[in-house]
Amino acid sequence: RFIASLKFNVTSAGGSITGKGLRMDAAVGCLSKEHSAREERLCALLLGLMRAHGRDEIIEILRQSARSIIEADAVAIVVREGDSVHYVAEDSSSPLFLGASFSIGECLSGLAIADGTGLVVADVMNDPRALREAYAPTFIRSLAIAPIGTPCAVAAIVAYWCKDGAPDPAAVRRLDLLAETASSSLERQSASALAGQRE
Repeated sequence: RFIASLKFNVTSAGGSITGKGLRMDAAVGCLSKEHSAREERLCALLLGLMRAHGRDEIIEILRQSARSIIEADAVAIVVREGDSVHYVAEDSSSPLFLGASFSIGECLSGLAIADGTGLVVADVMNDPRALREAYAPTFIRSLAIAPIGTPCAVAAIVAYWCKDGAPDPAAVRRLDLLAETASSSLERQSASALAGQRE
């Protein structure tokens, strides 16, 4: 499938942007008619992430567009702040955790960030790692989390669904792809900043 085989090579005025094996082709071929509307939106979203200037812009791009691309009922962006994680943005039909902070070891997003690995939870009310009292008042029954940042994760994007059961694997792959592209963008920005300091 197109999504599974997508490789990226973003070309901008400053040259090619690459990172961690991700290569985004900004050529028209990526947005050709042979791809579905969702895949075209995904391509445009990934290109926007790679061209973003700074963490705040990456967060806003994900907040605006990730939910529809993943086909989730809600998404949240979580940022690590020392030994805690802070829910800095969300796109949901009803309020969830925006503005809340949790110890990095007591919530699922914190565990994903600390370990640097993704999580898929088919039933949050029966997973011993989940803060069930936090999820009980919400519609959330299943979720997937993808960490952002390499080699150490600094954030995560979380997708939520109102039904229990394992999320669609294709949706999880799209979530992972967004996180990997955001990681590559952050890595590029860090490298550019370091190069500027050396000049």
